[in-house]
Amino acid sequence: MKKLNLEEKHVSEIFNESDLVNDFGGSGSGSGSRGSGSGSRGSGSGSKGSGSSSPTSGSLTSNGQEAVGTSFFAPYGASFVRFTCVANAALTPGFTCGTRSLGGWQYKTKVGTLFSATTIDVPLYSSNDHIAISFQTTDSNGGTCSWELMF
Repeated sequence: MKKLNLEEKHVSEIFNESDLVNDFGGSGSGSGSRGSGSGSRGSGSGSKGSGSSSPTSGSLTSNGQEAVGTSFFAPYGASFVRFTCVANAALTPGFTCGTRSLGGWQYKTKVGTLFSATTIDVPLYSSNDHIAISFQTTDSNGGTCSWELMF
């Protein structure tokens, strides 16, 4: 019987360095795809905040109705994430945006229009914590959402 190796590994041994740079914005800005194979499931990008190694803003893009997201460290004092969402084709798209901190998700949903951006503010349970964010639209052609960490 083969014995499993359960030793701890550094994150750089699990992911390619380019994946980490793309997910967290690299030096200035970047983008990364969320999937593999012939099509990507969406993408995320971020830019560095001043004096910080974590992004304070970025964008999430979906190609359909799937949820896309990213994660990063929210410094002390961060209170919510502001999402600004647009759809690709639906006249009255629904948008669901979420934040996860302290292990719990908070979601907010709004209905928008094709001709203007929809703003959704989703609070954080805590700051000075690693948080995750997500974006989903009811538009079958997908949409884009820019996000900004607010203090």
